[in-house]
Amino acid sequence: MTIITPIIIVFIVLFLIVFIWIFKNEKEEIKKKKEKVFVAIATAFILALAPTAVIALILFALYGSTQVANTIFSLDVNTSKLMLLTVVLVGYLYTIDTFFSVLIQHIIGSGKDIFYRIGIFLIRILAFYGIGLMFGLSQESSFLIAVVVSLITLFADYLQENNKTKESSE
Repeated sequence: MTIITPIIIVFIVLFLIVFIWIFKNEKEEIKKKKEKVFVAIATAFILALAPTAVIALILFALYGSTQVANTIFSLDVNTSKLMLLTVVLVGYLYTIDTFFSVLIQHIIGSGKDIFYRIGIFLIRILAFYGIGLMFGLSQESSFLIAVVVSLITLFADYLQENNKTKESSE
């Protein structure tokens, strides 16, 4: 149940934003025909569903990697703490991590070579370790989860980069 809660919250927020946007743009037509409200609700529902599904997949993948670290190393971290940790890690990966990625690219150069990957890997370990400590995990649990999640995100980034180069070469 704990993994469903953030997904439902994201869906509700996206639904409300899209519905308000549609309602403001189609205010005249909705006033003329009251049944257009149901069309606006259905459209907002469908448009909010796609980004929610993407965010849910990202949450499930990251939650799975934290759960793998918890299971393999017998860390005994409860599920609700792991889910909250996962949500914060996703927030970090799509905000602050992007800043560090651009910063490392600027320092190293334009290419994504081994130094870029090592730098971003070490920064992610440090950040995930700090986030784990903020959630009250022990140092050992926090470090192991940080290393495993950083390795999995590094691997996902590498696969994404290889996929882009294959598509551009074709």
